[in-house]
Amino acid sequence: MKVIKILIITIIFVFLFIYLVIFFRNSNSFVAKIADYGEKKLKNIKKYSKNELQDIVNEINNSLPIIQEAGYSVNQIDIDLGMPSRIVIYFEMQKKISDDKKNSILKKIEDRDILHATLQTLFETEDFRNSIKVGDLKFQTISISIGTVTSIKFIFG
Repeated sequence: MKVIKILIITIIFVFLFIYLVIFFRNSNSFVAKIADYGEKKLKNIKKYSKNELQDIVNEINNSLPIIQEAGYSVNQIDIDLGMPSRIVIYFEMQKKISDDKKNSILKKIEDRDILHATLQTLFETEDFRNSIKVGDLKFQTISISIGTVTSIKFIFG
């Protein structure tokens, strides 16, 4: 019985992976925008200076009120200095907002590329992550990794 459960969960994750590849394959997508930003900002650890890292952290801090307005909170940030370097931001949905409010927020921040792409990612994955069922586990957090390798992680617990 335990083997069957593991097999079923594995099959679910394979289908989930295939769906994610199809869902995010468009090169003009928000994931591509985040990847481009990460590549520009975090391409090489040798180029890091204290000021550049502080600029990235300041951008995140300046974005917090808009992220909260969008119905999310940031509950963790990881800054990895290495090869490759990256910043991982963990988001938790606090409240669902209307589509009109989402569009209004996105319009207001369209000149802030990374924030726009991040919120668009959060908004566009809401239905998808709410549709995923893995046993008794419930969706808890979404993390967005910004760096030379960009990724989105759905965390269930």
